[in-house]
Amino acid sequence: MRFDTIIIGGGLSGLVCGLRLQKAGKKCAIVSAGQNAMHFFSGGFGLLSRLPDGKRVSRPLEAVAELPDNHPYSKIGKEKLAEYAEETVKLFGMCGIKVKGDAAENGFIISGSGSLKPAWLALDDPPSL
Repeated sequence: MRFDTIIIGGGLSGLVCGLRLQKAGKKCAIVSAGQNAMHFFSGGFGLLSRLPDGKRVSRPLEAVAELPDNHPYSKIGKEKLAEYAEETVKLFGMCGIKVKGDAAENGFIISGSGSLKPAWLALDDPPSL
């Protein structure tokens, strides 16, 4: 098979990149070695839950200003990060995946171990067993 792009990493960023490329008419392959954090996150997606000093973050977009200059989110900037988050929600919707949440504020989901995990986005109706 031939691909226009090969994406290394099957986390949220890799999946969204693949969706954007597919939407643009490109063929892509996503290569993921084993499991990633998404396999253990109970249907939720983290954006920024703690600062480098360990301080909890409840409002991820506002907390970007507190990150060091070399942090990827600082380099992207709050406005662009908000755009990407909004686009992620739209891309999931195009695929029929209903989600809830907003990058402006973390909510919480229950992890596989029963603890509360911060998440800016969660499946609207997680599948049941």
